[in-house]
Amino acid sequence: MMQISVDAQNFSGGLTTGARTIKLQLVRLHERMLGEELAVDSPEIDRSYQLLVDTWLGKQNNESSNRFPGHNVCAWWQDHEFFDDLLATPHIINEDGYPDFNHDAIAAFLDSSDTSDRTHMLKTWVVMIAYFMTDYRYLYI
Repeated sequence: MMQISVDAQNFSGGLTTGARTIKLQLVRLHERMLGEELAVDSPEIDRSYQLLVDTWLGKQNNESSNRFPGHNVCAWWQDHEFFDDLLATPHIINEDGYPDFNHDAIAAFLDSSDTSDRTHMLKTWVVMIAYFMTDYRYLYI
């Protein structure tokens, strides 16, 4: 897993290596979701980056807005393919001969996974994806 950080003293300037990496990801999202080919230093990417920073700061300053206090809730059992790209053998044939989740492998995976969002960056990216998905270009073009 790639770790990206933004200089806590200069995140809003967008000039650090971490900020540039985030902006490159925003360029990819603009291209994939909105069909825009933008340069990393374009005004639209700067605006998207500023939205990300403002959202991130808002999440840090308002921890009470966390809808999943202490942990994220995921109803993985409702999606039979949820673990397909995460585990080598997410499914087994149970003793009755029916397909089933490999509960031992899933439990081991979940026990070893850190699903906390201490930096609030996960929630920030969720907001960014919602931002892209509610853009008229994503919805109608």
